[in-house]
Amino acid sequence: MARFRVVDLRSGSEAEEHVDASSPILAATLVLGEDVVKGNRNLGAPVCRVYWQDSGGSTTMVRLYRARLGLGQAAWR
Repeated sequence: MARFRVVDLRSGSEAEEHVDASSPILAATLVLGEDVVKGNRNLGAPVCRVYWQDSGGSTTMVRLYRARLGLGQAAWR
């Protein structure tokens, strides 16, 4: 498991939380309580940024967006 820093962008205050998870998407889902996907600006505004360090010490960041039907969500939800 890796340690992730999730920055919540939904409220505008950019609250941060650190969480151990197996992936950035799982980390964001645990913190935000909603399904998220990688994507682009066509999905609207990002709901969070997730940061982590790789084994070489470099910091990586990904923006995640609210999942929509057919994009990361099961059809029965």
